[in-house]
Amino acid sequence: MRTKRLERVIEKLGHPRIVVIGDIILDHYIKGRVDRISPEAPIQVLRHISEEHRLGGAGNVAHNLATLEARTTLIGVIGDDEAGRTLRSLLKKHKIDDQFLLVDRIRRTTLKSRMIARNGQQILRVDYEDDGDIHDEVGLITKIRDCLENCDLVILSDYAKGVLTDKVIRATIERARELGCPVIVDPKGRHYKKYKGATTLTPNLLEAQTATGMQLLNDEERKVVGMKMIRDLDLDAMIITLSGDGMFVVDKHGEQHRVRAKPKNVFDVTGAGDTGIATMGLVLAAGFPYHTALSLANYAGGIVVGKVGTATITRTELLSIARSEEKISNISGRLRSVTNLIDILSKERDESTRLAVIVGSFNNLNATTLKMIRDCNQFADRIVALVTGDEDAAVVLEDIRSLDHVLTSKEPSEEIMQLDPDFIIFETEDLKLKAIVSGLRAEIRDFKQSP
Repeated sequence: MRTKRLERVIEKLGHPRIVVIGDIILDHYIKGRVDRISPEAPIQVLRHISEEHRLGGAGNVAHNLATLEARTTLIGVIGDDEAGRTLRSLLKKHKIDDQFLLVDRIRRTTLKSRMIARNGQQILRVDYEDDGDIHDEVGLITKIRDCLENCDLVILSDYAKGVLTDKVIRATIERARELGCPVIVDPKGRHYKKYKGATTLTPNLLEAQTATGMQLLNDEERKVVGMKMIRDLDLDAMIITLSGDGMFVVDKHGEQHRVRAKPKNVFDVTGAGDTGIATMGLVLAAGFPYHTALSLANYAGGIVVGKVGTATITRTELLSIARSEEKISNISGRLRSVTNLIDILSKERDESTRLAVIVGSFNNLNATTLKMIRDCNQFADRIVALVTGDEDAAVVLEDIRSLDHVLTSKEPSEEIMQLDPDFIIFETEDLKLKAIVSGLRAEIRDFKQSP
């Protein structure tokens, strides 16, 4: 996604009200130094330096949303214990609405304690939890029904700790559909029928393979399975997260997009999925399409894997990393060969990046023409000008910020085919050229009608 478009998206995100429902976890990090082996057993000794608590599970999804400036409510079950009180204090600190939490006096708050050495290596994790089904389903459902009025989006964060029972899931989805509120589900387990009627499921590749019994080795297989699940479960879309390979989405109309992850120094993947679904939820709640949501979630994931433990991101960080990627990858100005251009676009472009190629002599660069070039940002992420006229026109075009690349073209038909654009926009009236490229899958427009 181009930086200018990303800036416009972030400006228009607003502050939607999003309700997160699911298994809430308190993450406890004990940090120290390892400099010897225990004389009692062949294990490392961690000398305590510091410790902290963070929101985990559905709590981490809510924390990410709050950091991204959504009005966030968290619903789940906690115990009447010290961990529950610590968790609640964190929710208040991060301005997350906790009034709909259900306190179960005979159930422990889920607590995960991690011992971490100074180099970031996790040595041991200890889990304190009750992961059977909750006792008071009716009480939780009542809170959910009371909360969903005036909600822009619901996220079900299922960590298989017993909060999202079949009955709770069904009641949530039915109530949300009554109110016209989208429901995104981060699922668990092999059986997805319990999520029927949700708007979108977001399993990772392993979860999707487990649920379908298929390997899903390529996007073609993912689309076939995704469309089947959309039909069987009455979904609007199916999103599969692919870890280091990015994300894939197909909607009920069969339109698919693929966002490829940028190579990153991975420090800790804990909670990266929570950040992804929070970012997607925010963008979708603001009314943007799936490919835009996936693009921003991809940037967000690239930030949090470089942090230790469950982490969050801000809108400022999102914009900063996008600008950084743009600065690294974007080589502007006039190019001398289509081979060079294809090489550059291969680094800038993935399956969700929409490429527009504008073809013409550009000998008459007036205000109307410049506006039409700018208007191409409405439907394209990358814009290339193929200049069939003289060098002077190409030189002028280099200074137009809306254009990503300018190529002086001697064989436009051949070069258009090599670029494989999504849109071909003709500034010229060359009928022969139009006929040659008419067989491409691209949408073809006349320049004067392009916006």
